[in-house]
Amino acid sequence: MLMLVMLLTPLCLAREPVRAQSGLVSDLGGGFLIRDTAVRYGKSYRISGELDRPLFVVAEFENPPDIHHKLMTELTYDNEGILSVQSPSFTSAQLNKSYRLKLKIYSDADHTRLVAVHHSTLTFRLNPALANKLGIDLL
Repeated sequence: MLMLVMLLTPLCLAREPVRAQSGLVSDLGGGFLIRDTAVRYGKSYRISGELDRPLFVVAEFENPPDIHHKLMTELTYDNEGILSVQSPSFTSAQLNKSYRLKLKIYSDADHTRLVAVHHSTLTFRLNPALANKLGIDLL
């Protein structure tokens, strides 16, 4: 019985990750997508409110191999309720490190009228042996 309590205690003490929410944006979920030796961030957000026009989104991702040069993706949001973004690919990351993501949402295609900024993080978790087998360099 004592062994069972010792095994279950860490599970009970573990907390769910905090989902960020700022203004009209809230986190839904995310993770890292791996294909061949390429890794990408993948994240989904809920956009609240009724919008009568598209929004223009710039997603900035911390670049694991080179934190001084962000990975960027631009897309248009057409009031679907859910916004999903993926980063450009990279080939190395640090285990158990939380990487920063930032959404900048604009009301115009020229990115001059900022509507919202949303910050969140994703933690890179992967078994080191699996990372090696997949050809992902661990920093």
